[in-house]
Amino acid sequence: PDRLEQVAATVPGPATERRAARAARRRCHIVYNLIERDGGALFNTSVLLDRAGHIIGRYRKVHLAIFESWAGITAGDAVPVFDRCFGRIGMAICRDNQFPETFASLARQGAEVVALSTAANFWPQRITVRAIDNAMVIVEANSNGLESCIVAADGTTLDVVQRDESPRFAAATVDLGVLPRIPSIHASDDFRSRLAHERRPGADAPLFAPSPALNKEPRHDPRAASDT
Repeated sequence: PDRLEQVAATVPGPATERRAARAARRRCHIVYNLIERDGGALFNTSVLLDRAGHIIGRYRKVHLAIFESWAGITAGDAVPVFDRCFGRIGMAICRDNQFPETFASLARQGAEVVALSTAANFWPQRITVRAIDNAMVIVEANSNGLESCIVAADGTTLDVVQRDESPRFAAATVDLGVLPRIPSIHASDDFRSRLAHERRPGADAPLFAPSPALNKEPRHDPRAASDT
């Protein structure tokens, strides 16, 4: 926490300008994660740069880890999706992966690819489940020396970088026009279309209602000595 102010950067700023130059030189899109300073607020932010080095948009982490909140980082309040020449891309950061609604919201907006920046030791199965549940490709980059991977919309791991492997790059070619099919003789459409038609927002309303007050009454601790 005592270093956040030192490493925080504005967007745009010198840090994004350096990545913009690389994007333009290599003619590629880059998702770059940093601690962003905006006025007096700090955010955990991913920035999307296009092949010309232009900033297309940003995503501010919505679901903060508890130590981020303690350190004074502000939570974002939106999960945007961006149209690019290769498809529709969204972004997520670390703890967001523990919340299925983040990826469902991205899918609802038509995201085909999600760039997940993380420093956590996720269960690989969780990333696979997010991909399958939403029929989307997930590209995970792990900055903490752990596995990074690319998972297809049907849950197939296309490439993975193992711990301490060198060089630390994962690469895969994905045809976003090929969607997973529903494994049923009674269904002829793809899984993404089924998800779009079968979601029931009204039934999911409790997800967006205020959280109930918890622990109003003390709970019995079985480890405590009996008072009888």
